Amino acid sequence: MSKTEIKKETVLALPAQKTANFVRENGCYYCPLFSGQGISKEIEAEQALRLGARFTNVVGDYDYLAMFDGNNNTGYSIKDLYKCDCICVVNMKDGNIVDTDLNKPVYGKVKDALDKKKGRYKRINDKIGELTQYQKQYIKEKLKEAEGNSLVFVFLKHCEEYSSPRKVYFGGTDSGNGNTSAMKYLKDDLDNFTGQPILSQGQKNNRPNKDSISTKISNSGSKSNSMQAIIPLNQILFGPPGTGKTYNTVNMALDIVCPLAGGLKWETKSREEARRKYQEMLPDGRIDNPRIVFITFHQSMSYEDFIEGIKPEPTEDGKITYEVKDGIFKKLCEKAKKDESQNYVMIIDEINRGNVANIFGELISLIEDDKRLGASEELHAELPYSHTIFGVPKNVYIIGTMNTADRSVEALDSALRRRFTFKEMMPKSELVPEENYVRNIFEIINQRIEVLKDREHQIGHSYFMDVENEDDLKDVFYDKIIPLLQEYFYGDYEKIQLVLGEGFVKKDSASVKFAGDKSGDFDVSEVYRIVPKDECKMDEARGKLLNKASEAVDE
Repeated sequence: MSKTEIKKETVLALPAQKTANFVRENGCYYCPLFSGQGISKEIEAEQALRLGARFTNVVGDYDYLAMFDGNNNTGYSIKDLYKCDCICVVNMKDGNIVDTDLNKPVYGKVKDALDKKKGRYKRINDKIGELTQYQKQYIKEKLKEAEGNSLVFVFLKHCEEYSSPRKVYFGGTDSGNGNTSAMKYLKDDLDNFTGQPILSQGQKNNRPNKDSISTKISNSGSKSNSMQAIIPLNQILFGPPGTGKTYNTVNMALDIVCPLAGGLKWETKSREEARRKYQEMLPDGRIDNPRIVFITFHQSMSYEDFIEGIKPEPTEDGKITYEVKDGIFKKLCEKAKKDESQNYVMIIDEINRGNVANIFGELISLIEDDKRLGASEELHAELPYSHTIFGVPKNVYIIGTMNTADRSVEALDSALRRRFTFKEMMPKSELVPEENYVRNIFEIINQRIEVLKDREHQIGHSYFMDVENEDDLKDVFYDKIIPLLQEYFYGDYEKIQLVLGEGFVKKDSASVKFAGDKSGDFDVSEVYRIVPKDECKMDEARGKLLNKASEAVDE
């Protein structure tokens, strides 16, 4: 079939990686005819695939199925196009795949709806001869899972591969397991796609005519607000100390709760302006409805502090009563439920320092994208103290920070790791001043640490950003860098000398007499010591640090 013949027909775009692989592997997908315990008034194919968009009349409104690869952060690439070949309504009898009794009212309606759409309904007896053994086994397995209920199977034919894929951003929500919202498009939208964002269906419905939209797209050089990469509901910034993790949570939170016009990011504004707006959004700010909460996890943080717990409450007569009190996160969620038009943010600094499994409890499941209130796999849990039914709304975002040099980093619960998007933040030498060789020193120190330790223990740019003269540089070394290296290398001063040079760490000969008969068995000829701050000559120390690097490069 030529593009001219099909270009006005409707395409259902599936940006989900998991779904794309699923369809390619099986050549079909299935749609449960039942929703919960009863028969659904409308047949919902997303019951199985969690696509987020309703398939009325068993995809009868769509001519093609477009497959996309990618994710919401990096964008999706058009890969393949499938045409709906036929649709069968089937059941299982005596271990065999059979047609469903279409005399029953609900199944009769299904057949009638399919017959109106280009005769897509087909008896399984007429289709089964074309199926592979693998497909037959797959259909049987799904029917067994249905426990006697009928299923609708949609069979597809691969008809086109896009050899030059382009990026597109969808307005859906990535659940972390490859599922996101499905969108409707016209075939020519895909064929004529030239790198600009494809409009959402809502935008298409509002356009006055196709020509005006085409002009708008061709003249646009950037993505519209609705087409920007989706901000993850749960994300963690991780990296070495001093790389700006906590610093960046300010702009990230503001981008969520009060986005700027024109798609601008808060990082484009002055720090003073961003901090002022950020302070307003905190509980102690100047607005009646603060929408950002900042907390730091620590070893004493508990479920009772975070979700809910029994807390003592003094009475007027001096007695103590015990009441169930909401925790920090539950309070935020309750506010968000009452104000669905606004976004709310919980910033958790040093998230790996707390006992995460204990603090989050059942939230480890409830915070998943597709388990949020109103999502395709919405989940609720009964809280242990109040016995109330609780769920996490979709307008609550969690931003955590994690120091990779912290020895407690391995304690981060693996179940929580799977439910968060991780963004690495590494040292940026371009933010360090070049004067007095500060940038050179910064880069050389990190190169040596990476060899002697690992890249996760590098030193962040924030340690050196405010250095303006040699006194500042000396203060940074003695007050921050040397104590940090002592922690990194567990008192191995020889390695600290390899990093900083002899100007900061001296190697001296030692002659020590020990008490006892075996004092001569010990060879204590060399010891290392930190040069005292008041004895350190920065010109000489800096030269030795840099010269060591130069010699190593020359060799």
